[in-house]
Amino acid sequence: MLNTSLCYIEQNGSYLLLHRVKKQNDINHDKWIGIGGKFEEGESPEDCVRREAREETGLELLDLKYCGIVTFVSDGMNEVEFMHLFRATKFSGELKECDEGVLEWIPKEKFAELPHWDGDRIFLTLIDREVPFFSLKLTYRGNTLTEALLNEKPVQASDFAYGSLPEFPPMRRHERELSREDAMEILTQNEYGILATENSIGYPYGIPLSYAFDGEHIWFHGAKAGEKFNAITRNSRVSFTVVRNTKIHPEKFSTAFESCIVFGRVRIPKDPKIGLRLLVKKYSPEFQEAGDAYIERALHKTGVFRIDIEHISGKKHE
Repeated sequence: MLNTSLCYIEQNGSYLLLHRVKKQNDINHDKWIGIGGKFEEGESPEDCVRREAREETGLELLDLKYCGIVTFVSDGMNEVEFMHLFRATKFSGELKECDEGVLEWIPKEKFAELPHWDGDRIFLTLIDREVPFFSLKLTYRGNTLTEALLNEKPVQASDFAYGSLPEFPPMRRHERELSREDAMEILTQNEYGILATENSIGYPYGIPLSYAFDGEHIWFHGAKAGEKFNAITRNSRVSFTVVRNTKIHPEKFSTAFESCIVFGRVRIPKDPKIGLRLLVKKYSPEFQEAGDAYIERALHKTGVFRIDIEHISGKKHE
């Protein structure tokens, strides 16, 4: 049994990949893969991947997310390989030449066009979706992927691609489901919503927020530190819920309401002023000039965040 580490270093929508073209008798020859290598005596997975990144790229990894374990079975190897899979988005140092291949920043959407192991598209899609820790078993005959098991269930590599989204469960009570347009209208008009994420000890964490909706994204602001900030930087996947027109029907033991639930990813925008101006326009429309001045004073200490919507649903109960 062989233990190795494999890390995908990310920056500005690209992965730092190694084109393996320099070593002889390399099972990865001519393929584009992440950074990593074999464990040395006494190393943890984190020790190994940090050392390999330093040796192969010259970079010091400042953050690591342990994403999963890939069991790699190949008729071209004498033993089964356990690949400990990581993602890193922060690093320091200067990129150096690698003696095992050519390092290059490759846009995520271009990866599928390059020579690679078919199973790589499965775990790279899972990394991009930020799914919980997973176990993936990949079995190859030569370069052909003959079996892929994700958490013990068979999957097909063709079902995974960069930018693809998981299938969200359908609403159980179809007769109460609103159209996407009606759901977005609720989102547009409501005054506040509840952001749901996970806190530092694994509990669901719901936070009431004022927000602005621009027709495509949800914007909100907050501190650049604290539990909320840590939660959304640790895992960008969130849900956001708004409810309106509630009315209790005591004789029916029921409540009427309209609601909208959004699933998406929290991003830090390049231009935070966009979000702050939208918030001023929504909540203080008669104070636009004063709002612009306030934005300039508060911008340096204010975190601005944007939810990129991946799924939206609406519900009405009368």
